[in-house]
Amino acid sequence: MRALPLFLLAAALGCEAAPDQEASSEAPAAASEPEVPRLQSDELTGLEEQNVAFTLPWVGGPVNREPTPGARVVALEGVEALFEGAFDRVIYTFADSVFPGYNLEWMHAPPLDCRTQEPAQVAGTHFLRLRLLSVSDGGASAPTPGEGGNLQGVALTCVGDGELEWHLGVAESGELRVVEMRNPQRLVVDLRRPGAGGS
Repeated sequence: MRALPLFLLAAALGCEAAPDQEASSEAPAAASEPEVPRLQSDELTGLEEQNVAFTLPWVGGPVNREPTPGARVVALEGVEALFEGAFDRVIYTFADSVFPGYNLEWMHAPPLDCRTQEPAQVAGTHFLRLRLLSVSDGGASAPTPGEGGNLQGVALTCVGDGELEWHLGVAESGELRVVEMRNPQRLVVDLRRPGAGGS
């Protein structure tokens, strides 16, 4: 498995600075390999367990992953929205074997379409911005969220030079989870409503 950026690994493991401790004469124990959280069987709908490359557990955000230095730009070829009961899932599929960078952050104001500077047509009262880095527009259309979920709308709001910006509109903002998939390369964004159960 490839090396993860330190900030992602720290977020995944919930690392905190350890408080000062008194010196001990005992030799420190050998560091154990960190465990990558595994999705439960009821969280794998639409995903193949053997192709899960990385899972970042539920966090409030933001979440960042830098693109691989020098990596070529990949095309976004598909976007899918699913309602999984305890959470909503949006899957971004890329047309190449190179995994792109991304940034996820809750926004305090409704999004604008950068191409028109007009309000973006995305339903919802809270908005999660997803910036895809080293990615080109492969013509993927915005999916229609299923009924009964927290996800209200999905929209492409900006197309730049090697960068795409999407906004996910929800009824209530809550925690998010990121899953990276391979064969093909996919970014999975799970959104949980506040108070909903989950792992």
